[in-house]
Amino acid sequence: MHREGRDGQWSTFVFHVGNPPQEVRLLPSTGSSTTYVVAEPVGCNLTSDPFCEARGEIFSSEDSTSWKPAGGYNLFFGQAYGMGIGANGAYGLDTLGPGFVDNETGALLSLDSQLIVGIVSKDYYLGFFGLNLQPFNLSDHNQPITSFIATLHNQGLIPSLTWSYTAGAHYRSSDDYGSLIFGGYDQAKFLPGSGLSLTLDTDVTRDIVVSIPQISTLINGYNETLLPPDTGKYNNMLMVIIVKQTYLCSCDKCLHRFHNPVLVATT
Repeated sequence: MHREGRDGQWSTFVFHVGNPPQEVRLLPSTGSSTTYVVAEPVGCNLTSDPFCEARGEIFSSEDSTSWKPAGGYNLFFGQAYGMGIGANGAYGLDTLGPGFVDNETGALLSLDSQLIVGIVSKDYYLGFFGLNLQPFNLSDHNQPITSFIATLHNQGLIPSLTWSYTAGAHYRSSDDYGSLIFGGYDQAKFLPGSGLSLTLDTDVTRDIVVSIPQISTLINGYNETLLPPDTGKYNNMLMVIIVKQTYLCSCDKCLHRFHNPVLVATT
């Protein structure tokens, strides 16, 4: 298990891509159903960039005999959420599986014809593994590409389409790493009687959205709300949960209140 990232020590997970297998380290992401890897040489050049290893290693499609190119497209991530993060990627189908590959026994699990996107930009420091269950369409909407988790379930390799992910907490304990489970969850992660349940939208095609009723700070003994009164329906703010994003993207009116010089000076 590794801890890495440009903005913190995040637990990454090892996957292998292509044939012969190339090992990469990825962050889970709820914002996509595909797997994104840093591409060599455009995304990171081994001969001139000393940070390729720190970016979770890189994937070279030219070195994979099973790579089937599907064209170049936008990453379909970031811009869709209005975050101004746009980049291109090299799309293709290849073998994908979790974990290291033993030189003698081979991989424990590998799936063929999985959608792989080579990141050809430095805007995304690490690659990520898509937890979204929805199929992905490129140019042919009549032939959607099944997600990795859905393929596992279709082949009877996991009992359900559920997944569970914990990011870990390095600041709490040196042994508190993240965990990623397909088809279930780890009961040891829950304390008896302290479980929190959130009601999500019943439409499975939607991203994970939660309603934020209040964000406040304590100023001179009084709670000062940071959400404007006309945030939205019932004065709650709807926010999309994207596991890969480590920061809060809020509405313009909310950000103006965050930057209020009176609040900044007293908090």
